Amino acid sequence: MEYTVNTKFFTFSQNNSGGYFIDNDYVSRYLIIEDTNIDEAIRRMHMITMDYSDYCPCCGRRWSDYAQDNSGSDTPMVWDEEIEPLGNVIIYYYNGTREKI
Repeated sequence: MEYTVNTKFFTFSQNNSGGYFIDNDYVSRYLIIEDTNIDEAIRRMHMITMDYSDYCPCCGRRWSDYAQDNSGSDTPMVWDEEIEPLGNVIIYYYNGTREKI
């Protein structure tokens, strides 16, 4: 018997706290996390951004629990747009792989 997991893609935006974005192999302007529900995606986002979550008194927190669509999408998207032309995106797939675009 084959087990199928239903997943969606949840997109989180980085705030330019301190006037800049952190862009490396783990975080970028947008993080897209594939998971089974919004709560699990938020939990993973916090784990991923833990070392990149500075705070600026005027700009606020770099990352928040706000996802662009709490229901998720069937494909990776940023503000309902295809991600290819945007760049500055890292996708964390449910199977544990990561892709920087």
